[in-house]
Amino acid sequence: RLNTAGVAGIDRRQKTAELADGTRVAYDKLILATGSRPAMPPIPGIETGNVFGIKKEPEHLEMIHATLKRSRRVVVIGGGFIGVEMAEQIARMAAGDDGREALRVTLIEMLPNCLMLACEQEFCTDAESELRRLGVEVVTGVRVEAIEGNGKVTGVRLSGRETVPADAVVVGIGVVPNIELAQQVGLA
Repeated sequence: RLNTAGVAGIDRRQKTAELADGTRVAYDKLILATGSRPAMPPIPGIETGNVFGIKKEPEHLEMIHATLKRSRRVVVIGGGFIGVEMAEQIARMAAGDDGREALRVTLIEMLPNCLMLACEQEFCTDAESELRRLGVEVVTGVRVEAIEGNGKVTGVRLSGRETVPADAVVVGIGVVPNIELAQQVGLA
């Protein structure tokens, strides 16, 4: 398996890929399948501690899970498929807990409804109703102005509204492709 070492570079003229361990591998045809990473919007405070994008990496997901288990107030930014699923799973995780103080989950979406870019209005409102039934506070039609905190998140400031208190923030607005390797070798 070549992907375990990671590709450090590609020489298109020589038709070789150099792995991170220095090994060179020749190719006739090469497919770049470098995946994606969480989209993190340019919100002031996005780098604050306990603010997470969703990566499909077990260690990262375990770290998020451990943080969520210690949290009392979680804000999920993004009402598309990723954000809605995260809000639902966090609410379900809290519902089965061992008598600890109730977990407050707030889902923030800037469009008038969650799932609006992918679904008909009726389904959007049904999904929001289901989230509310699970105890999720759904806030739509507002923008996140800033993530507040000093080292760790303490709240999410919304446009035209109060700051929503938060011990953890999950950003679930989508993904962007990993194109750095393609750019390094001059691909359009």
